[in-house]
Amino acid sequence: MNKIVWKQRIVLSIGVLFYLLAAGSVRGEVNIHGLMDIKKLQEIIRAKEDILKTQPKDIGSLKILGIAYHNLSVAGKKGVCEKAFSILTKAYELAPNDDEILVYLGSVHTLLGRDGIVPLAKLYQVNKGCRIMNKAVSKSPDNIAVRLTRANNSLALPSFFNRIEYAEKDLLYLLQLSKKRPKEFSSDLLAAIYYTLGEYYKEKGKGKLSKAREYWNKAVEAAPESRDGIAAQKRLEVYKVGG
Repeated sequence: MNKIVWKQRIVLSIGVLFYLLAAGSVRGEVNIHGLMDIKKLQEIIRAKEDILKTQPKDIGSLKILGIAYHNLSVAGKKGVCEKAFSILTKAYELAPNDDEILVYLGSVHTLLGRDGIVPLAKLYQVNKGCRIMNKAVSKSPDNIAVRLTRANNSLALPSFFNRIEYAEKDLLYLLQLSKKRPKEFSSDLLAAIYYTLGEYYKEKGKGKLSKAREYWNKAVEAAPESRDGIAAQKRLEVYKVGG
């Protein structure tokens, strides 16, 4: 079987969504969701590891540390995926009702599959991770971080896993949720969701480019000066006709 190749550019673009969560799941802490700056992640890791030396069961620190290692792995840092798995597993044992920990644990399983060598073991890890993420979403369907983590992962996985439709499902669900809970969705966050939906439809092929442009336009309208608004404008300049 060919090596599992993740779509890194999609991972990083949708990662902006996590970073824009104004009221992150770990309140009072840095917004760790989607943070991909390696230097900042390493600073967070050092700080949390220091805390855990004297408070090894501090769930908040374990959660942030596990997500930080997860993000380092997504960003391409070698040899950290196993650390993310070990830490998130411990965090989940201490907080089995925390579905954000659960969804990241599922994502880490797919990273273990990405980095694995034995084909059947790779498939096993990815499929297990997908089942875990599905479980997290079923338990906490309105949790923004949970939905975005699964959407992120689904867009990044190779097409033969047939996960891309979960990305559309989760992103459209969040748009509906934004109508019920508008205070939780900043204009930048909405722009990021719109932009990523445009990316999803672009991935579907030429027949969906008109739909992609529709969402890129919405991203520009929502927050023209945001990172995703600017990226959407560039997409519109490239994909002017067709679809």
